[in-house]
Amino acid sequence: MFDIPSPDIVTTILGTGPAAGTYTGRESFLEHATLAFRLSQSIVPEVHHIWVVDDQVTIRFDGTATAKSGAPYENQFVWHFRIPDGLVVKAEAFLGLIAYQTVAENNEPRAN
Repeated sequence: MFDIPSPDIVTTILGTGPAAGTYTGRESFLEHATLAFRLSQSIVPEVHHIWVVDDQVTIRFDGTATAKSGAPYENQFVWHFRIPDGLVVKAEAFLGLIAYQTVAENNEPRAN
């Protein structure tokens, strides 16, 4: 999703926990809510379904990766995007925040 974001993309991680919240702009999301810098590799998705209606795209997938500590990371995701004119302007994520927080708390971020 971050290959085609609008500069003022609004990203919301739904649920409760330290990562949950709404972030305005790509940098805000990357600074506060991403696991990317705590993983030794990108999340590998196993896509189960993609729904597209007009400028709305919803993707249901399972994702696996390895944390910097060597521990496995596995989670289930639903991402909903609004993509008018080819740029992501809104993203909402539904995921298991306990698995997410476990990685965040047990792995120092690597340089981006």
